[in-house]
Amino acid sequence: MMKIKLFFILISFVHVIRSENNIDLCKFNSSHQELPSIWVYTTVDKVKLCFQSIPMNNITIHETMKQLFNSLDFYSFLSLVRQSNYPYYTNVRFQEELLNIMNQSNTNMYTNDYDFHMSIVNSFKKLNDFHTQYNAPNGYAKF
Repeated sequence: MMKIKLFFILISFVHVIRSENNIDLCKFNSSHQELPSIWVYTTVDKVKLCFQSIPMNNITIHETMKQLFNSLDFYSFLSLVRQSNYPYYTNVRFQEELLNIMNQSNTNMYTNDYDFHMSIVNSFKKLNDFHTQYNAPNGYAKF
């Protein structure tokens, strides 16, 4: 009987240690008393930690970069954004920007999915072209 009790104590102890190491950063438990219990409340910092805890997916990276490079043929302003005059004075080497993102993802420079997608968003913003944008996954884009 003593062995069985000891066994269950050991199992529960291992379970507690294991669950502490596997903290889900995307699970938000509201402790705000003024909000209804069905609402989820958290801080912006915790949401960003959640986004940064989402691991990279090589298939997503490969397919995303493939689509971006395939769509470059349809962007007729590459030469304009590379070197334009008044009033914009842009000098964006967009194809090189995408190549850098791809190379950085191949060398594991991005530690999470959020950083990868936001680097693409930032590259598109440099174009200053309202009609040309990269839509990051919905949660990231709203952040």
